Amino acid sequence: MAAVVEQLQEASRGFDEMTMLKRFLRRFLQDLVILLARPYVSRELPGWGKVYGVLVGDYRRDWFWRDAPIRTIRGKLNGYKMRLDLSAWSSRSTYFLGRWRNLEMQLFVKEVIRPDDTVLDVGANHGMFALTASSLLGEMGKVICFEPNPRCLEILDREIAENQIRNILVHRVGLGEQDAELFLSVPFVNSGEGTFGVSHYGEEAIYQVKVKVVRGDDLLIDQRPRIIKIDVEGFECNVLAGLAKTINMHHPIVVTEIVPDHLAACGFSVADLVSLMRRFGYEGRVLRLTKQSGRYTWTTEHLRPDSRTNCDAIWIHPASEGGAIVTANSSMR
Repeated sequence: MAAVVEQLQEASRGFDEMTMLKRFLRRFLQDLVILLARPYVSRELPGWGKVYGVLVGDYRRDWFWRDAPIRTIRGKLNGYKMRLDLSAWSSRSTYFLGRWRNLEMQLFVKEVIRPDDTVLDVGANHGMFALTASSLLGEMGKVICFEPNPRCLEILDREIAENQIRNILVHRVGLGEQDAELFLSVPFVNSGEGTFGVSHYGEEAIYQVKVKVVRGDDLLIDQRPRIIKIDVEGFECNVLAGLAKTINMHHPIVVTEIVPDHLAACGFSVADLVSLMRRFGYEGRVLRLTKQSGRYTWTTEHLRPDSRTNCDAIWIHPASEGGAIVTANSSMR
């Protein structure tokens, strides 16, 4: 019996040594990729996307970045320090690019936001949009965030504290058509895909958390938002219904994510979203990234109610302040 125990202990030591060796090799290769790829990708030199895809990769490469280090950088567009977990693909892309990956959104808000604006960030996640908006606002402006996921709130709180940001206010709730307590289903690979609908990830790939949901109108009685960004994985129609009074009173520019499959998981379609916004008096345009004279800029094109394409949409009312900027940047498509 003692001999068997000794053999098992020896095998365990061998297993531990092999695990440590694999971890050492993986960290060595991670550091090598960072050394080779990050300077090129962060400068966004020609072909950087292919370099990133081959050497770094998206969520399908998470196995390679397991146990990767946490790195802190200063964003090249927002100017804030960001503490990034390289084992998570969304943070990894921010680290290599030096910015949030949604460039068209950042270019859009840079042109539209004024220093004294009130901006709503519904579905703030880790705060990438909020940090961008915050950096463009003055002392009189503010970003009001709504985020129910406790894990995301930890990251958002840390970024606000470490950068000593005073113009971001966080409500630790989700928004909806009525007050409720709902289960948020969040995939382990991407906290940004947390949904109140039916997750397309399997049960073993998600965790659930029960969170508080409230009507936005009830929290915004004294607020006059000029821009509302909504990214809630298919729950957009519910959020907008709970913001009806605010929208009808102030006619803000509204920006929503549109993912047809996510809308369907919450019982809606792109046509339902378009119909709801038209009842508010809004028309939607698809936000696009384009290049002019060698420089990236944003433009918009017509949004079709039967579209099956994932996109961000800008919704404008005839009375929306800043609507003329969107019209001027619209293509004829």
